[in-house]
Amino acid sequence: MEIDELEILKNIYNNTLQLKEDECKAIKYNSDRIDAIDAFLLSVKDEMDIKIFSPRREEDIYKEKIIQFEQEKASLKKKNEEHYKKINLLNNHIQQLDILIDNIDEKRNNSKIYDILDMQEKERQRIANDLHDSTIQNLTHLIHTIELGSMYIDKDIIRAKLELETCIKNLKSIIDEMRQIIFNLRPMSFDDLGFKHCIENFIYNMRTQYVNFEIEYDVCDLDNEDFNIENNSGVNLFIVTIYRLIQESVMNAIKHSKGKKIILIIEKKNNKCVIHIKDDGEGYNFDDDEKSNNHFGLIIMKERISLLNGKVSINTDENGTEVIIEIPFK
Repeated sequence: MEIDELEILKNIYNNTLQLKEDECKAIKYNSDRIDAIDAFLLSVKDEMDIKIFSPRREEDIYKEKIIQFEQEKASLKKKNEEHYKKINLLNNHIQQLDILIDNIDEKRNNSKIYDILDMQEKERQRIANDLHDSTIQNLTHLIHTIELGSMYIDKDIIRAKLELETCIKNLKSIIDEMRQIIFNLRPMSFDDLGFKHCIENFIYNMRTQYVNFEIEYDVCDLDNEDFNIENNSGVNLFIVTIYRLIQESVMNAIKHSKGKKIILIIEKKNNKCVIHIKDDGEGYNFDDDEKSNNHFGLIIMKERISLLNGKVSINTDENGTEVIIEIPFK
């Protein structure tokens, strides 16, 4: 079981604060008792002045009470001195714990900054790979087709027109690919129509692009009221990040599972967004793929989940792969 040093320090810190609070309560209780004794002694003194000619026995009774309460008062003052010493010691411990907790928080925040930069760099590399594998190769092929058409334009006008028609068709395909890349970078429908519509639009595009893949889905909607975040920009960033996780999971299943069907379920449960993605493919060894950097999408996905304080479990065997992601709404 992994030990979280910060969590242990915070528990000690909270326990120390509780001890300090207990000491303060004890001081207040003793001080209130001292005030009550002082009030009683004052009233007894006044009463003795009035009964100055009282019998000797009654005067002795008052003196005994005075001695008893004076002793109790002295004992309470001594106890309070001990309580104040404990409070000073606890205050020193609290200050030291504050320093330790701040140092660990600072180190973790710095580590998260490097995680974010690393994730951004991997995302850039993924986009570069997508552009190189599809758009750039298609544009290169388009140049060759145009050059071929220019060669036929004087010799065979019909063949030249056919080559130009092919160019137009390929160019439209390249434009569609570029639009898809731009949409993946920032889904425009998300800002206008919301999370659920954006997911449905993404699934529609996947069904159109990968006609041999069956995609079933049950998606809930997410809005500002679901999140414990004050500003709308923070909520938007949170929802877009969840969208990215779903996008990466579905694309990984389509490209690498060698299956024919994906089931996507998004639900709100226990103040969390829970995402289930299951395919019927062959399964794979995630650890080996991660070490060899074959799947940038899965690596980036894990880093995104970590930055959102979420968790992910990946179960894979010969019957397929199931990915379960849990993201808290805060």
